[in-house]
Amino acid sequence: MVKQNKMQGKFEIENFFLKFSRKGQKSIEHDEKRVHDKSVSHINITNKKVCVLTVLDLHNNIYSRAVGTGRMYANDIDNFIGKILNNNKKACSRPKQFFALYFKKKNIREINEYLDNSSEAVKYRCDCMEWMYRFRGVATKYLNNYLSLFKFLKSSNFNNGSFAINKFIEQISKITAKNTYINMRNAEVSFN
Repeated sequence: MVKQNKMQGKFEIENFFLKFSRKGQKSIEHDEKRVHDKSVSHINITNKKVCVLTVLDLHNNIYSRAVGTGRMYANDIDNFIGKILNNNKKACSRPKQFFALYFKKKNIREINEYLDNSSEAVKYRCDCMEWMYRFRGVATKYLNNYLSLFKFLKSSNFNNGSFAINKFIEQISKITAKNTYINMRNAEVSFN
């Protein structure tokens, strides 16, 4: 596994929601719609929405994980990003109450500028969703693996395909031989 680097300096944090998906499951209930679109609802957040938390800093350190279903609370944020913050004291986010409460609790100064479409976190989210759209839906149980693969491709120069493939093969070769195809598919193997 590729080591998760700690955030350095000012960081941007954002969350977004994807539809809960059981793609590939044989016994999906008939009344459940399987829609393959890019829409993300921020208004009607229920337990059928998966919250994805994304944190980026100016040194290209990226953290992107599906952290649960439903709404996110300030107390939960520390469980996910507490270990990757390296005495960071400046943050930029969307104006959401749970981010503000978390920053106040951790004595992190929220910069008055809010994330907009030109911010790196928003660009990263848009690129990630565009990349995942080609799969016509991603099963929620594999979502962190897809997020980790995208993070790997993005951090290893996404545009240089041969370099990214060589680096990917290099990282795959470090996985021990006892991890068979079935073990890798059932386990939460990620490259983050």
